[in-house]
Amino acid sequence: MSSLRGASGRRGLVTVVVAAVLASCARPAPDVGALDAVYATPAEESQVLSLKRGQTLGELLSTSIEPAEQYDMLLAFRQQASPRRLRPGTEITLRRRREDGWLRRVDVELSRDRTVRLLRDPTGWVSQTIETPTYVDTLYAAGEIENSLWESVVDNPALKNLPVGDRVGLIDDLDRVFQWQMDFSRQIRSGDTYRFVFEEQVRPDGSLRSGKLLAAEMVNAGTSYYAVYFDPNGDGQGSYFDLDGKSVEGLPAQAPHLPPDLVALHAQPVPPDPPQVACPQRDRLRGEHRDPGDGHGRRRGHLPWP
Repeated sequence: MSSLRGASGRRGLVTVVVAAVLASCARPAPDVGALDAVYATPAEESQVLSLKRGQTLGELLSTSIEPAEQYDMLLAFRQQASPRRLRPGTEITLRRRREDGWLRRVDVELSRDRTVRLLRDPTGWVSQTIETPTYVDTLYAAGEIENSLWESVVDNPALKNLPVGDRVGLIDDLDRVFQWQMDFSRQIRSGDTYRFVFEEQVRPDGSLRSGKLLAAEMVNAGTSYYAVYFDPNGDGQGSYFDLDGKSVEGLPAQAPHLPPDLVALHAQPVPPDPPQVACPQRDRLRGEHRDPGDGHGRRRGHLPWP
């Protein structure tokens, strides 16, 4: 009996110790406060230069690069592009090592999609062309036309993140797709609606490199027109079809709605041209009167023009 009491006593002691440990662990950790932000020093410094009108790439780099090194750099650049075709405003970015100012890289932006990168290696300068990366996104927009399709698309809230030039490009795509079904310049009226799905390739700055209209609907005067892109071969040479599977390209465009009086005017026959009345003075001045001449190389029916 005594052994059982001793075992139960030990179990009770262990239970008390475990409870005390758990209680101590449940206490909230002391608040030491927020740590200050730590900023790492950039490993390099960058300098952006802009090519001025009439200035060459060599002249622009002359204040930053030694002449001998500049010659090697221009040779490497010519392997990718011609320095003579650089336009005013071209940006050239110089990247130097911070501790000693050692120039390690030069980026020449040829366009928004291509950059020539010049890198220094143990043998000199080497070059490569860098394509601006893009990501693919799908854009949906719909709206009702009040004054013009141009204003409706450009001011569409769903397209606010696109530059204005890219929104105008969407209008051109719609016009190109529906040109066989309707005339945007004559038939669009207030109250017409549109909606479309557009696949876009977006640059890192948000601008549009290229895109493709996947599907669109235009409702004009209560009539719906559809265009759906289909590329059976997957080679990017697809075309557009309506909901019945008929191609919308090459179809005769719908004739514009003309008022009855204008239709009657066009239906009237065109009168023939009046007969020409002979006029010797006019024929003489025009040189149309011909004769054998006077024996000295001149025609008596022509004025002696010098």
